Amino acid sequence: MTIIDTYIAEYKGEKRIFLECQYSTFIIELIKQIDGSKYSVTYGKWHLPIDANLDQLNKQFKDVIKFEQPRQKEINKSATNYDKKIFALYTQHIKLRKLSERTLEIYGFYFKEFLIDYSNRQIEKLTYKEISDYVHQKIGKNDYSEAQKRQLISAIKFYYEQILGRSKMYFNLGINTIIKRIPTRLNLQELSEVLKKINSPANKLLITLAYYFNYSAKQISSLTLEQSKVLLTQIKDNDIEYEITKTLIKEHYLKYKPKIYLFENKQHNSVSPQKIHKKILEITGHYKLTVIYRKQFENALWQTDFSDGTKRNYKSAFFSFLRYFNFRHPELIKNEEIKQYLQQFAAKSEAYQNNIVNALKFYYGRVLKRPTPTTIFVRPKKKKNLPEVL
Repeated sequence: MTIIDTYIAEYKGEKRIFLECQYSTFIIELIKQIDGSKYSVTYGKWHLPIDANLDQLNKQFKDVIKFEQPRQKEINKSATNYDKKIFALYTQHIKLRKLSERTLEIYGFYFKEFLIDYSNRQIEKLTYKEISDYVHQKIGKNDYSEAQKRQLISAIKFYYEQILGRSKMYFNLGINTIIKRIPTRLNLQELSEVLKKINSPANKLLITLAYYFNYSAKQISSLTLEQSKVLLTQIKDNDIEYEITKTLIKEHYLKYKPKIYLFENKQHNSVSPQKIHKKILEITGHYKLTVIYRKQFENALWQTDFSDGTKRNYKSAFFSFLRYFNFRHPELIKNEEIKQYLQQFAAKSEAYQNNIVNALKFYYGRVLKRPTPTTIFVRPKKKKNLPEVL
């Protein structure tokens, strides 16, 4: 439950109930539902009509929000002690770039806090270290979600990079949850549907071992004919599982006639784990096995504290990426191809570009953990929208 402190203060000639709480897009959406709620860009706070029934609102948002009873107080002077010219310039640039009202609200909130915290300094003279220290301290003092951390950083980066035209700043916070490669497992119904798409006995067996039994490429590489018999013995109590696996092994054996290993070369040596792994990726892409891609991506998203909206947006961006490459497995897509793919979105909004870039950075960086140059996952350059001269 989010506790919201309230106080009464005069605003534009009338008394209002001002709200104080940690910034959350979810909470803000709820506040917007309240009759008469307004946002003050000047003070960076939401406020309600003086006659708003807080007890009734507490019942309405039970177990989600609790509004404390208001206290009489003057608006904190520090809330107005910031460089209003810089803030006006900041909001003007956001509007010129045609960013959304939501982006203006979020960026404005964090940038105003930045201005207030450095009200005794000229922020254009702050060093990178000072800015980085500020970000770390701000995050350390607040229980920010990953989305809020990115919003704070993006708001500050916008001023220094987009307005002042400085080089890109990177903040290595060391705060991302470690994403584990959870094995992707198909159930029997999903496996049956996948096998209908595949013709080759070897490919069918590989997919079954990898995505139903969750054998690693190394285990598949070293799997002997004798061990395959042991596998059948272990699953004999499950009639459907047993019959499917037995049939796949028999078809594979009759066609390829291996001598020692289930998967072997002409010299009867086992196929290397590297080749097995690559073959599995190629099969997944060739037959457009979307159920496997979906499970892999959802398993990764499940381990994060991303909002539901972010998860949906990342998943949508990821599948658009797959469709563009005709469902070739992402591990087989080269860095230069990714860079060229992103270039087609140069005319899109920054928010649209950010979603695609962040989704791919998440997958390649945190899921695949593939070393990728920072020059790959960047927004394509977009022409600035300048006001018309009358």
